[in-house]
Amino acid sequence: AVTNEVAAGTLAVARLADFRVERFFSFIHARRRSLSHAAAAFVAYLEERSRELL
Repeated sequence: AVTNEVAAGTLAVARLADFRVERFFSFIHARRRSLSHAAAAFVAYLEERSRELL
């Protein structure tokens, strides 16, 4: 949607020097239960991507 709006000229991209946007996320699960393989892979993926975006 954003790409289309930028292409249509209804939304502009503003590049700001020395401006950084950060978001923090938390992941909660039951301490006494282990994560499924799919959930563990998803958490690993999120951790890997978070390092790439910083």
